[in-house]
Amino acid sequence: MNELVIAVDVSNLAHRAFHTTGELSYEGDGTGVLYGVLRDIIQLGDRFGSNTFAFCFDGGCDFRRRIYSKYKEMRQQRRREADEFEQEARRDLRRQIYRLRTRYLPQVGFQNIFWQEGYEADDVIAWLVGHYTTDEFVVVSGDHDLLQLLSGDRVIIWSPVAKQVVNEKTFTDTHGVDPSMWSLVKAIAGCNSDEVPGVKGIGEKTAAKYISGTLNTESKKYRDIVGNHELIARNLKLVELPAEGCGPFELKRDQVTEKDWNKLVMSMCMKSLVGRWD
Repeated sequence: MNELVIAVDVSNLAHRAFHTTGELSYEGDGTGVLYGVLRDIIQLGDRFGSNTFAFCFDGGCDFRRRIYSKYKEMRQQRRREADEFEQEARRDLRRQIYRLRTRYLPQVGFQNIFWQEGYEADDVIAWLVGHYTTDEFVVVSGDHDLLQLLSGDRVIIWSPVAKQVVNEKTFTDTHGVDPSMWSLVKAIAGCNSDEVPGVKGIGEKTAAKYISGTLNTESKKYRDIVGNHELIARNLKLVELPAEGCGPFELKRDQVTEKDWNKLVMSMCMKSLVGRWD
């Protein structure tokens, strides 16, 4: 396509909207998450000067759980133990995400709506970035796992929370390794958010020093890393993107019109979004 594609981790945006505009509703149905995501679409298009989007959704994490059964286990447990009010709010969040994927985005004319059973949105984004190498990508997510995708000016990341761009140079200046080595850093140090245990006592800075060759080879930390090659090899399968078996997906040209956009947002009384699609 040779275009600038805005690749959106929809679940990441939706969870952010859940905590900011999640209380909104229309005719008894929750619309806060829908509003937040649709508003963000407009703002992202304005910021990066592109109306070409790829919306990537989570399809579960069965692939990784087959490798490591405790992957994101505590996160699931906390949700099961939440009170009824919180559980109902989470069910409404999932309903709104489902409607975005199956009804509202296709209804407006967006063509690139991707998900795959057993794989996460990160995998889908990584597959697109890796296979559409003549296109430029703005990856929209606060997930640090996606930092491994950074590539010159072709692939940059926009953090919705920090409201800043991360590119290959800023990453390398901060972490001291190439973005392509970030998955190995995570495999050694572990990933707290995904509940992937790394080598005990080793953080990301130490892992980066090991990879860059600046860690003292006589130190205990160096020996600990070398002695845990099996753990690191397993973790690489969990943190490398995309996971094996993800894809394929086909990027198409969107067919969004102002008329269809206005019809959708008016159907949910989102008056502030009327006329915003250029």
